[in-house]
Amino acid sequence: MIEIAQVRMLAFSEHINTVRHTSNSGMKTFVAGVAIKFTMIITSASATSEIIISNPMMTVVVDSEDMTKEADYVYSYVYQTPSEDVYTGRWIVTYKAIDTNDNITMLSQDKFTLVSQRVI
Repeated sequence: MIEIAQVRMLAFSEHINTVRHTSNSGMKTFVAGVAIKFTMIITSASATSEIIISNPMMTVVVDSEDMTKEADYVYSYVYQTPSEDVYTGRWIVTYKAIDTNDNITMLSQDKFTLVSQRVI
């Protein structure tokens, strides 16, 4: 059976100064315009993975895109966030692990906040 063992998101090292952590919710906060790497670790080497990203207006901006297989069980996707203030707010990331052998799809969701570049 397939499971999503871990998901995480990190800013690329050249953008690391644009990462802020919020203390009240534990949700990651990034400054608009940063590139974010999303990583998912799954328990099946034969599975595939996809990612869906929705902006604060609940518009899907990445629709079931394949994630890159970095190694057995490890998949990633890089998204360049927009720098316009209209896109600041809470974003939703949906990770999908798909095991076609067993006809099973597992989902996991994560959220992050994008803040204006003017707060730097």
